[in-house]
Amino acid sequence: LLALLLLLLLLLNQNKPTITNKMERTPYSAMESSMMFFRPCTAEDVPMVSEIESNSYPPDEAASPEALAYRQANAGDFFVVGFQSGTGPDGGDEMVSYACGTLTTADTLTHDSMSTHEPEGTTLCIHSVVVEGGHRREKL
Repeated sequence: LLALLLLLLLLLNQNKPTITNKMERTPYSAMESSMMFFRPCTAEDVPMVSEIESNSYPPDEAASPEALAYRQANAGDFFVVGFQSGTGPDGGDEMVSYACGTLTTADTLTHDSMSTHEPEGTTLCIHSVVVEGGHRREKL
């Protein structure tokens, strides 16, 4: 299922420019693939994920820090973070994206079925696939 999340990230980042207004297209800027890597989200990553989440969704749609911490602690197999090598403070790695989900046993998706993680579930609910605002349109 981790491979499914990574595949989803790849599919979402195909070269499909969006129209920012009727006269202008925002071009992609290519990033070297060797600069990007993914790993499981840790508890230490959650505050940064929460900041990116709150900057990427309207307040009524953004997951709370507590919800993100719950997903990391209980559904960590379905929570990955993406980093760009060497672009952070002091030349460290910079978190630029993440994807998270939970499993459900429900037949249909509801607010309740997406509010918890059921390890025995067979349906993956993808909650967020986000690229930090300053790194969008870089073909991550």
